Amino acid sequence: MFQAILRVIILTDIAILRFPENYYSELAISFLPYLIGITLLWMIISFIKLRKYLKKTNIFNGPTVKGGTKGGFVSSSRMRWALLVAFGILFIIHSNAFNSFYNYKPESAISNLWSNNQTIKVLYWNIYKLNEDYSGIQTTIENTNPDLILFVEFSENHYEHLKDFLQKNYPYINSTTWSKSFIGSMVFSKYKIENRADDFPQGRRRYAYFSLQPKDWPEQYFYLVHTSSPDSYAHFDMRNTQLTDFINDFQSHQRWYRADTDKVFVVGDFNISPRSSYYKDFEEWLGSWFIDATREFPTLFTRKFFQLPIFRAHIDHLRTNDINTIQDIKTVKIPGSDHKWLVFTVNS
Repeated sequence: MFQAILRVIILTDIAILRFPENYYSELAISFLPYLIGITLLWMIISFIKLRKYLKKTNIFNGPTVKGGTKGGFVSSSRMRWALLVAFGILFIIHSNAFNSFYNYKPESAISNLWSNNQTIKVLYWNIYKLNEDYSGIQTTIENTNPDLILFVEFSENHYEHLKDFLQKNYPYINSTTWSKSFIGSMVFSKYKIENRADDFPQGRRRYAYFSLQPKDWPEQYFYLVHTSSPDSYAHFDMRNTQLTDFINDFQSHQRWYRADTDKVFVVGDFNISPRSSYYKDFEEWLGSWFIDATREFPTLFTRKFFQLPIFRAHIDHLRTNDINTIQDIKTVKIPGSDHKWLVFTVNS
């Protein structure tokens, strides 16, 4: 019975690897660290079971196993070894998939990191639409003192409680135009913003697209993305459609409206894990020169689930076509939100 359970676990794990685009496979892969832990646990259990079995049967003293034949012992022993080896292989595959994403260091980052003293500080945050810790939000913004704030899930209530502070310190505002209210993707800036997202249709779940030119810099282009959470198959399909629509628009903008040398930043809650096959497709469509700056962390979880706080995932990303322009990227924990902030500075 125990071996049958282990076989089912192994076959399920193999199916996840074999069919990564399946909805349930993606959910499992999104929580890859937990999958690694489960695989390691079963590998240890398999080893303990095998060790006990070898001691009990005593291979050097002949046939003492159930059935009274040495052939039965060999068959059962081989099966137990096979289970142990299978879990070991799966553990290595999952661990490599996880570790290969992080600790990325651009070759030229060290030499270019402090090449220019002019910087702007950017704060990105999925604020969480039901977050009512308004004083905590304001205090964190004051302590961080960013030049540019990028919010998703920003609600009317947030603006109502923070508008005096925001209007005083961040006079330039950009919102998604499907909604005339202060809700959804919101940008607050100390520098003038040029909204570039009004001349093409996107549907209700929009992304912000704008540019700004702080100080005497060349123009900088920003996308602020928020896709649907794949908490059901319908939303999973919706998220994939939103990613495809975004890529089509992005490639059009890159082809017709921007020079190859323009600096572009794509940041937001993509609701997609780096281990997802859809993330890999998105990465390929965006272009290999757009590097995810969150790879520089040794490991990263940007969202926790309020219902089950033990479960965390890396679904917020920051991509740019000039990785060396990003300095001091770090995360900040904020009360009341299920996401971490990303704070970073941009070098001109």
